Amino acid sequence: MNVIRIALSLLFIGMCILATPVLSAGLEFPTHMQFMLKNLRENALANTLPMITQDHITLDEDQGSVLDLLSNDLDPDQDPLRIVSVSAKYGQVTLMPDGQIKYEPPAHFSGQDEITYLLYDGRANPVRGLAKITVNSVNDAPVANDDAVTLIANTQVDINVLDNDSDIDGDFLTITQVTAQYGTVRVKNGAIEYRPYAEYDGSDVINYTIQDAANASASAKVLVTVLKENKTAPVITGQKSLVMDEDTSFELDINQITYIDVDSLATDMTFEVADGQHYTLEGLTLKPAQHFNGELSVPVTLFDGKHRSQVYNLKLVVNEINDYPEAGQIIWESVKDEKFALYMRGMMHDPDFNYWPLGRNDPRLEQYKFIFSKNARREDHGGWTNAGGRFVQVPGARTDLYEYTPPANFVGRDYVFFFVYDEQGAPSGRGDIVIDIKNDKGAPVIIRHLDIAKVREDTPFSLSVHDLYIRYKGSHSRNSELTLEVENMPGFYSVDRATGQITIDPLYEEPILNVMVQVTDGATTSNKHRVAVPLQAVNEAPQVSDLDISINGLPDGEIDFRTQLMVDPEANKAPGLLDRFSYQFVTPTGSANNQTSHGQLVRVPGKPHGVFRYVPGPTFRGDTFAFWVTDEQGLQSNKGTVIIRASKPAVPNTPVVQSNGSQVTVNWAKVGGASYYIVSKARYSTEVSETEHRAESNKFESADDENTYSQYRVRACSDDAGCSADSAWSLPSRTLVTTPVAFVRRKNEIEVNWHSAPADQFDVQIKYNDNPWTVPGRFVSDKSSISWPNLESGKRRYRVRGCDDSLANCTQWSAESNTVDIPVWIHKVSVEGSTTTLEWGPVPGTSYYDISIKYNSNDWTVPGRFTAPGGNETGNNQLTWNNVDGGMRAYKIRSCVGEVGNAVCSDWSSPTGVYTTPEMPADTPALKVSSETRTFLDKTESIDWHFASEPSQNFTTTLFVLPPNKLEMIALSSRANNQPGTHRYRFSQPGIYRFFAQACGQVTGVNVCSERWETEHRVEVINQRFVVEYTGTHLRWSQLTGVKQIVIESALCGLGCDVSSATWKPVATLTNGELSLAVTEPKGTAYRVKACFTDGSCTSWTIVRDKAEKLKAPTLYRAN
Repeated sequence: MNVIRIALSLLFIGMCILATPVLSAGLEFPTHMQFMLKNLRENALANTLPMITQDHITLDEDQGSVLDLLSNDLDPDQDPLRIVSVSAKYGQVTLMPDGQIKYEPPAHFSGQDEITYLLYDGRANPVRGLAKITVNSVNDAPVANDDAVTLIANTQVDINVLDNDSDIDGDFLTITQVTAQYGTVRVKNGAIEYRPYAEYDGSDVINYTIQDAANASASAKVLVTVLKENKTAPVITGQKSLVMDEDTSFELDINQITYIDVDSLATDMTFEVADGQHYTLEGLTLKPAQHFNGELSVPVTLFDGKHRSQVYNLKLVVNEINDYPEAGQIIWESVKDEKFALYMRGMMHDPDFNYWPLGRNDPRLEQYKFIFSKNARREDHGGWTNAGGRFVQVPGARTDLYEYTPPANFVGRDYVFFFVYDEQGAPSGRGDIVIDIKNDKGAPVIIRHLDIAKVREDTPFSLSVHDLYIRYKGSHSRNSELTLEVENMPGFYSVDRATGQITIDPLYEEPILNVMVQVTDGATTSNKHRVAVPLQAVNEAPQVSDLDISINGLPDGEIDFRTQLMVDPEANKAPGLLDRFSYQFVTPTGSANNQTSHGQLVRVPGKPHGVFRYVPGPTFRGDTFAFWVTDEQGLQSNKGTVIIRASKPAVPNTPVVQSNGSQVTVNWAKVGGASYYIVSKARYSTEVSETEHRAESNKFESADDENTYSQYRVRACSDDAGCSADSAWSLPSRTLVTTPVAFVRRKNEIEVNWHSAPADQFDVQIKYNDNPWTVPGRFVSDKSSISWPNLESGKRRYRVRGCDDSLANCTQWSAESNTVDIPVWIHKVSVEGSTTTLEWGPVPGTSYYDISIKYNSNDWTVPGRFTAPGGNETGNNQLTWNNVDGGMRAYKIRSCVGEVGNAVCSDWSSPTGVYTTPEMPADTPALKVSSETRTFLDKTESIDWHFASEPSQNFTTTLFVLPPNKLEMIALSSRANNQPGTHRYRFSQPGIYRFFAQACGQVTGVNVCSERWETEHRVEVINQRFVVEYTGTHLRWSQLTGVKQIVIESALCGLGCDVSSATWKPVATLTNGELSLAVTEPKGTAYRVKACFTDGSCTSWTIVRDKAEKLKAPTLYRAN
């Protein structure tokens, strides 16, 4: 109440302040505003907060309700109350227009929930109310899902329909009702046994009902496919007229024949085409042998999945057409400047007649025309070749004999293309002539190969140099001097280098095998030559592979033995052969009805032969069986093995978590087929850890540590089939924020992470050094982390709470995070004219801060040169220098504990950027400092400073001294308007005194200063006092160390005489360490004495005179 009054009072005062300018300006403050302010103040003083009574509401599981939370809340001032904000811990809440709350608990949730709401009386800040919700557990009906099954006519099957049915409460389920239309059904061992009526095939539907322990029920159905029992073979009765052209292909299909099959569907039929003479097959695509014409006889059969028809010879007429001639290729080897001739008819072939050897004189050949082209197009270039050689028809010879003349002195490769036109003008494709011209005839040349006998495609063979026609050293009969080399050709053949045996690739099924060979004499190697080896086709056994798969991984329960588990060399070339293969299961001769240990294989209607559906039996918990494939010639494959694993249990529903203090109970619905469960627990604290636990039932109990919460997910497992995928994660066990973890992520950047149940945003508080926590709401994040860059140095701790968007409803503050330390660094440098200020954050416990400066290109200043005291730990620390001379500076800092020179310090911070202080005008003359360079203890000397010449504008100059063993300069005296200065300084301690002068002034409105260090002047103070006495007859002085000579001068100077202007004359220069001198000068004589050292330096003069006389001038003057 007091807080509200204070807040309203402040509002009232603020409005009065706003009103002050109006009144002071002589204007009348509006009357209605005066009344409003008066009422506002009275309301703030008189209002009483509403009185809230906690609600306790009980609902059933999955039951929503509209709640009147205002019914038991009162306002002493009779102010109307309304709810302005509402949220629930687990359920969904909606604020209705009439002020009531609509509440919906989570699905299948039971336990405790809370509704938090903000109540507003129209005058004060809203206050918080709480409603406790108890959701009673209510039995949920089970869920039944449809199934599907396939079986063969006149067999039976057990259907485990409960495997995919569930009950959210985990109740045991039983089958209470079951019916079928075309078969008999009964419940057996928790499954449905189904047997179709005798000889029935087609579809059926089984309707069944399940019931849980509380008698709640659900219904589903099983879609049944009964495959017919095939008993007779199809019969082919005729064909359509089939005609095609030479050198084309023809697509065969079942519609080109007529047939009868009384117990098979059209979709069951497979049209099979066998190999024959003068054609090849690729599936059902028939291709006659090249250039074949006439009638083909093609053996065909029909297969209905169980029986095959008799062979029917399908007739196909191939019409003759004129074929284009075919041009060949040759690689010819010759030697420089040697001519040779080619019979071009040997470089071509015309499919329309066999002109060699019987038809070589066919008169049609005289009508053939040959043209030579350099660019592979049908252009006649007069026989000229690419390198400048030429082919010319030999006069008087056959029309196909052409002589080649090489280019003069040419060595290398020449080539030309040629084309052939037959007697009807039909052109060939491109032919190639390649001529390799060598320097000499020493290398062997393979001209051609002899006839090679047929080789069985499954038998290794070898070639010999004697299978080749070779020109070597001018002879064709020196083959025995050469060695054959055969090139490996993967996918075609392989060569054993040791034995020379050539093995044909098992999958190569072409009639000709081209083998690439060369010969060598050990020094030179011949051209490459292609040897055409005719092959004798040999039927080879199919090769099968194994399969290991879950029954869930079989699409529609199907296994494609035909293409996925088997390969056959002949079928690769003619896939239609696959329709004539047979399949044996369990034993090499097969099993009755393709039965396996725990199931059966059934051919799939409408799918290619070799595709089977696996139908699991009633005892199925996985199955393993062998299989073989036998080709159309009865050759059987190797043994293959199929392993079908049982299906994994279904994924459990999302677990429900209930908490009682630190104790946590996790529940989920039972899963059919699961023998145990794996529970994953995610524990959220400063870190996230995940552990797994085995549960034998659908319940798991755990516990949460302080400042932690947990979430859970579940896998259902079977000893036979393994485990399902994980369920979704449960809701968190608690609505709290775990202890935050803070760390320095990058330079001067802190990141804070935490874990929490979902929240709209998170409120973050910071404790900086020993300052109070920051006010709530200053730092917020919409995710479970937050970071700040470029933080000032110091120590920080954090705490977090989860809130709604308005920060009105929040969890408790988390525990405090770890402490994170940002080492000291200079976060701000300010330069204003000749004034520079550094700022840094405080580091608790620091005795002093050590600052180092890099000026222009000089080294960093020594540690301890510039310091600032510690102690200020609540706000920023700073150090300011005035009258800083011009130039570029960078800074770094460290914190130290202890006394300067004997402290423990942190590492240096990273250097700041470079900052520039404005400099003096370039024409400003140098400032100089002068005095004696040596003096004695307790002596007073004159220190002078002045410009070397007159500056162009006015400056104020200041003299500074840096006494021995001191770090800070002391300002001694200043002069304005460029005036020279003199300062009398008494040296009170031995050592080196350093004097500096600096000029400062306004230049274009900015204060600038000269550099002090350039004016440095040193004075050495000897640790002795120098005393001179005059007795009237003698001069005496104290003994000095390191003195080379004592110089004495005199001047006649009576009473009132100014000794500084007297005329001095030498008296003596003593070099033997004397300590006195007898003098005979008249009365009124003054003496001055100085000491000089080995390095040529001297002290200032010490002046004495007759004790009876009184000197007007000081007793100390600079030695000249």
